[in-house]
Amino acid sequence: MATKKATKKTAKKTAKKATKKTTKKATKKVSKKKAFEGQVYGEHHGRSRLTEKIVIRLRKLADKLREKGTRPPVHEWAEEYGVAASTISMAINGKTWTYL
Repeated sequence: MATKKATKKTAKKTAKKATKKTTKKATKKVSKKKAFEGQVYGEHHGRSRLTEKIVIRLRKLADKLREKGTRPPVHEWAEEYGVAASTISMAINGKTWTYL
C-alpha cells in the first residue's frame, strides 16, 4: 500500500516537471513578432522617453567608442535623456529595442 502511494506521488511530480519544461520550451520558440503582437512598444508607448532615432544614434556612437577601446559614457547619456543608466545600457546592448 505504501509503495502505491509513493509511486503516485512520484508520477505526479514527474508530470509537473514535464509540463514546466514543455511550457518553457514553448515560450522560447515564440517569435519576437508574435511576442509584440497587439502590444504598444518603443516610442509609441506612452511612457517612453527615448525614440528610435536616439537609440540608433546611441548604438552607433557606442560601437565607435568600443572600436577605439573606450567604454560608452552611459551615465552621461542617461542624464542627458532623463533615464536610468541601465535603460541606456540595455538599449545600446540590444536587450531592449530589439526590433531595431
